[in-house]
Amino acid sequence: MKKFKFLLIFLISCNSSYKVDKIIDGDTFALENGIKVRILGIDAPEKDEPFYDSAKIYLENLILNKKIKIEYDIQKYDKYNRMLAYVFVDEKFVNEEIIKKGYAWVYIIPPNFKYSYRLKMAEEKAKIEKRGLWKNPYYVASKKGKKFHIFYCPSAKRIKGKNRIIFKKREEAIKRGYKPAGDCNP
Repeated sequence: MKKFKFLLIFLISCNSSYKVDKIIDGDTFALENGIKVRILGIDAPEKDEPFYDSAKIYLENLILNKKIKIEYDIQKYDKYNRMLAYVFVDEKFVNEEIIKKGYAWVYIIPPNFKYSYRLKMAEEKAKIEKRGLWKNPYYVASKKGKKFHIFYCPSAKRIKGKNRIIFKKREEAIKRGYKPAGDCNP
């Protein structure tokens, strides 16, 4: 498997552009050769979350059936064996464009820090301009818990499946008896 990954990285680094064949969600896609790519530095809503469709459609419009360029950071694959990459199309930095429009939030996982400052600045601008997710932020709680979190909080991401409750407004969570979590101060 390691030899295959090395050969794959070598072949990809020899080629300057790749065609996007399929959009999986707002931060993952597949190349025409079947390789799945996870966009570094961002996290888009999952299937059961608000803005999932909007994020996926935005990424489709940005890169589907187009030639893209890929740039790596330190870690080249995640635990799901997806390639981790910074993506460029028509001189646009795709990772940053998605954040700027409010279709995802910054999600930096060490050791991949290359563009973290640039992505954080784009997120701050999206928040100030109330774009996408930042226009109407949502909140997440566990049916078994007593606290609620803002959507981008790491603790909110750990609440899965049928145990997960989504509130479109902060007041809804409070009305249902939930208290703001201290780790993210929703």
